[in-house]
Amino acid sequence: MPNVTLLVTQAHLNHVNAGNENQKQIAMREASADIWPQLSQLNTGNRVNVRLGGCVTLVAGDPGAIWRAHNTQHAEDFDSLFDLLARRPGVGMRFLCDLE
Repeated sequence: MPNVTLLVTQAHLNHVNAGNENQKQIAMREASADIWPQLSQLNTGNRVNVRLGGCVTLVAGDPGAIWRAHNTQHAEDFDSLFDLLARRPGVGMRFLCDLE
């Protein structure tokens, strides 16, 4: 079953809290083998929709992070997930994950 671990690092949370709100990102770690090849190829010109838990869709364009800047159409969902993960910086949460 495709899955990925997401987290907000303490270093990045410190960066955001220092006035860099527009640079929010959620780190992606430990993607399962069935989705890692596609995630590893992501870049500015090669983005993918990531559906988490079957209900939240975000755009990823970086193999190591989901950036708020790529998610203007999904800003509310991004911000909610960022806030949840930022409650425990550095602690990963595993999500079922489909790439669209």
